[in-house]
Amino acid sequence: MARLPANEIPARADIAAVLNRSADLVLVLSSTWVYTSAVRFEIDVYKREPTVPLATYGFGRPERGSTFLLAFEWADDTISSNLPISELHGGLVHAGSHGGPQQAHITLRLDHLPPAGEFVIHSAWPYFDLAEDQVSFEAQRIIDAVEHVQTLWPQEVPSFTASDTAPTTVDGVLEAPTTGWFGRQFTAATQRSKTTDPEGTGFHVTPG
Repeated sequence: MARLPANEIPARADIAAVLNRSADLVLVLSSTWVYTSAVRFEIDVYKREPTVPLATYGFGRPERGSTFLLAFEWADDTISSNLPISELHGGLVHAGSHGGPQQAHITLRLDHLPPAGEFVIHSAWPYFDLAEDQVSFEAQRIIDAVEHVQTLWPQEVPSFTASDTAPTTVDGVLEAPTTGWFGRQFTAATQRSKTTDPEGTGFHVTPG
């Protein structure tokens, strides 16, 4: 799964609009950010009354209240969506979300640039009776934004892995503090659990 380039400052494309709305719920594409080989979409949700947390993940992940439905229909008839069918993801992935029962923010990432031509964003939220709707945009706005992307330095493959920094079974054992606030917290927790085996706690106690 491709990630957003870590060596680029993205350019903002002129693609933003209300995607769908009812009397009680509004779904907004608030901004579109372009990289040389990917696109980031920022979406905001506004709800009049708080009822249940707004489920915003999608892609088949079980959520309370059911998530919204979103799909990009590109000019070449391909589809990128958050539907629970991998064949219809089309390079679109959930890249983060947060919020509550009245407002939420979602970041979606597309792992490629779209083909030139008009594309359509379809949306609906059946759980909240938000009927299906669609809005059209011109993909050329995304393509044109690529020339404004700033590449900071050449992309390099990391020279280390997680295993490089993992503690060893001997030298890397974490020593528990025995003085100060941290020492008091650890000592109290150890006494509460009545654990005397260092392997049971995951720490090696060094007398102060």
